[in-house]
Amino acid sequence: MGCGGSKQQAQADTRAEADRYQRRKKKGFRDSGLERHRQACIQQKKKLHHVEDPATARKKKVQKIQQTNKKKPAGPMGLTENELQKKRNNLKHVK
Repeated sequence: MGCGGSKQQAQADTRAEADRYQRRKKKGFRDSGLERHRQACIQQKKKLHHVEDPATARKKKVQKIQQTNKKKPAGPMGLTENELQKKRNNLKHVK
């Protein structure tokens, strides 16, 4: 009398497992919890403020400062650093 119920339960369990397998197969065997977590991370990453590497930013800043300093007349005759170097190279050097 009690044996018939367990066979039906086993068939129901097998059917449920088969249904779960088919759903997983349809989704490409991806873990749904992991997929939700991945999507949440992507959304959070979009919200973050992008900051470049501090060393790279520092190098760019120094390079920009050097460029602006070369453009400004800083010498006693109002020449830029580059113009002053060109003028000095044109002079004859006495040894």
